[in-house]
Amino acid sequence: VDSYMIHSPIPGRERRLASWATLLELRDEGLCRSVGVANFGRRHLDELQAEFGGSGNLPQCVQLELSPFNQHRDAVQFCKERGIAVECAAWSKLSGDF
Repeated sequence: VDSYMIHSPIPGRERRLASWATLLELRDEGLCRSVGVANFGRRHLDELQAEFGGSGNLPQCVQLELSPFNQHRDAVQFCKERGIAVECAAWSKLSGDF
């Protein structure tokens, strides 16, 4: 598997951290090349950094819905400062029918 991602932050801090720890174990065992998250806000990314520390234990990719109306500037800035790839996930058009 090239990349394994948590699709959305699971309710409950301890559950989120346990899920992330499991993904790190899978990566360290060579079962996937990289690990990442989707739909995590800045608060969730801060939790991962506080618990797991160094950049080697942070997501390699963060997938976010980005649009002119939903920019997640704080999460994008977090990723930019740490060299984490941000993948734009757009699942609806901006307006009108084409």
